[in-house]
Amino acid sequence: MKYKNCKIGQKVVPHSKSVFDYGDLENSHHWGQAKSINQPYLFITKIKEEIIVLSVDKSDGDYFLPEDFEPYIEINNESRNIKMKKSDLHSSMLFKMRDNKLYVLLPDHEEDLVFL
Repeated sequence: MKYKNCKIGQKVVPHSKSVFDYGDLENSHHWGQAKSINQPYLFITKIKEEIIVLSVDKSDGDYFLPEDFEPYIEINNESRNIKMKKSDLHSSMLFKMRDNKLYVLLPDHEEDLVFL
């Protein structure tokens, strides 16, 4: 994600953690806590120069760089028409065709195969 597109309160999905001396994604307290409560995103809580603070609950959190995460895409399971901007797509997404329908597999939610 680009730094200029980061907004406080925004939901994002981390795919790496590359801030020097602050551990890796597997050791991120807030990402681990989010996964333990089946929350597939973190909130941007602070933006400090090039460092972005991400948290499970809008409190203080772990340090990330903008390129370590992508926007979280809200999907309404009732909807069959989901509009996505090119900027919403990220490399962690997996698309599949099944019965002439396009499905997306969201990062860290392999059980959620969503029809687009």
